[in-house]
Amino acid sequence: MLIHGSHRMMASGLIILVSFVAAQTMAKHRANELTDSLLLESLEKNCGILIDGVPPHSKPVDRAYAMKNDQFKKCCVLMRSFRLWIAAFILIAVVALSVIILTILHISM
Repeated sequence: MLIHGSHRMMASGLIILVSFVAAQTMAKHRANELTDSLLLESLEKNCGILIDGVPPHSKPVDRAYAMKNDQFKKCCVLMRSFRLWIAAFILIAVVALSVIILTILHISM
């Protein structure tokens, strides 16, 4: 059964909306996490907390090596997740927008 053009455009519009909301939610969560992280880092510095000689808020790779966590040697772990998620949301939204445009062009022919 073929999807009618207006249904295809509504579905694509919802995909664009969900992509935007998900990206905005992730960006907001990241901003709030940074505030919490900076507050915690200040507290840790004031208390002189170290873990195996490494400050808890040093780079993730440094903390991982201090704790003998070799998972950070894997390239998938080293990628920046936020950028990857945002790129995926943008790609999804662009594909949905393309579906809308192609549907409009097909309907108007």
